[in-house]
Amino acid sequence: MFVMNRDEAIVSSLLEWHRRNRRTFPWREKRDPYIVLVAEFFLQRTPASRVASFLPKFLQKFPSPEKLAYADPSYLEELSHTLGLKKRISWLIETMKIVCNKYDGKIPDTFENLISVPNYSS
Repeated sequence: MFVMNRDEAIVSSLLEWHRRNRRTFPWREKRDPYIVLVAEFFLQRTPASRVASFLPKFLQKFPSPEKLAYADPSYLEELSHTLGLKKRISWLIETMKIVCNKYDGKIPDTFENLISVPNYSS
């Protein structure tokens, strides 16, 4: 007979709750570091449901770090004004420029490199 200890019971309970209540979001469906990074910027103080409806349209226009790094900031602010992202847009552009220049357009894949990117770890 298998008896779970307290920690295992908590983990099992949480996993079961997640299985029943999980919400689907674009950044969870694809394991693309770029999509996750962009979503994280937008999720700061913005409800996930609003980001979920905005993100697919945004990613169609800016499908890569390179496209976003050199986008017109005023156009991006206009596009995302409903989310109240004015300051975050400038941070996102700056971050993508660093990703392009320092990491050849690839989102850093180590914790140390990722937290060294300004604006992301704030």
